[in-house]
Amino acid sequence: MKSGARTRFSVLLVAGIGLCAPSGAHALVITDSTLTISNILITSASGTVQFDPWTAEASATANNSLGQSDGQFDSTAINLGSTAQASATVTWATAQGTANASNLTAKGSSAVNLPGILNQADSTGRGSLFTSFTVTGGTPGNSVDVTFSMDLSGSQHGFADALGSFTNELTASLELDGSPLLFFDTILSGGPGFPDTTKGISQNLNAKQTLTFGTPYFVFIQADSESNGQNVVPAPGTLSLVLACLGALAGLGMRRRVANVS
Repeated sequence: MKSGARTRFSVLLVAGIGLCAPSGAHALVITDSTLTISNILITSASGTVQFDPWTAEASATANNSLGQSDGQFDSTAINLGSTAQASATVTWATAQGTANASNLTAKGSSAVNLPGILNQADSTGRGSLFTSFTVTGGTPGNSVDVTFSMDLSGSQHGFADALGSFTNELTASLELDGSPLLFFDTILSGGPGFPDTTKGISQNLNAKQTLTFGTPYFVFIQADSESNGQNVVPAPGTLSLVLACLGALAGLGMRRRVANVS
């Protein structure tokens, strides 16, 4: 290929890429969520529920495709400061977890804000509470109905442009002796071109369980927020479109050369 032809081909290739490539050269993914558990109530139809001191725990983790990782864990009992707090931060991702053993609240938050192409980040924030309790005031071994209740509030948000995708999940749970009694789970996920979307959360969870007087029970409560985002290379269909466009431009250049020779 002569020098002039090579130069014209190079110019054609660069121009073709500029004209045919997707406009989202720098992809963007944004997702974040938060969940708070409050107004935790454990009441019996008769007798009295006697609680041991509550313990609060909080954890947070964040990771990304740059190899960065951060994590924190905190735990405290009601008589040792009451509030547990944890946070984690890396490039593109953050998370927080909090729990208060005095006012019985737990919260998890996570967020990912991801630019560029071929990047990934994730984060998780959790707040937890646990204790043991016994129902007194009745004949040991006799049955008693106990009601468990808690309020949930929070939100989920997500957006992905033409090269992005994300998954965002919120989970709330109350376990009695290791078995789920109250449970809530919601997922917001989107692929390329997912519109900016926000979901609000306001809900009460409650259930009744038949227990026995004088028997100790263990209860564990957790608010969990998890966010994950990634940017990918153009999809095969988009890549095919770019190649077809370049082929058309190359064909046009060839026709012009033939016409000039004629």
